[in-house]
Amino acid sequence: MKYTKKIGLFVSAIVLGLVFTAVSTSAQVRVGVQFGRGYYHRPRFVERVYVPDPFRSNGYYSNRHSERYYDRESLQTAKRRLSKDEEKYTADGYITPKEQKKLDSDYYKLNRDRNRLRNDW
Repeated sequence: MKYTKKIGLFVSAIVLGLVFTAVSTSAQVRVGVQFGRGYYHRPRFVERVYVPDPFRSNGYYSNRHSERYYDRESLQTAKRRLSKDEEKYTADGYITPKEQKKLDSDYYKLNRDRNRLRNDW
């Protein structure tokens, strides 16, 4: 009985220490390869399964063709996101400032990707 407070305090300190350790760890891990203009592309190995690059797998590799492929893919993604967001935000007939900021960001990314494709090729 006389040690219950000390044991309770000790256990509480350990639990509190574990909680602080769990809170301070980062849950987000950046996975990918950075090259070219600073894009993060999908990793080449995913859970020990090889995911080939469409240019390297054919035995023909050109960095220029590879970058054009990824630029086109990025443009298609930007178009898809913009159309999805426009449809979602204009459904109620009013665009809030936060939604307008998101749409401006989508327009910027779409124009950036278009200019990148147009200027590089």
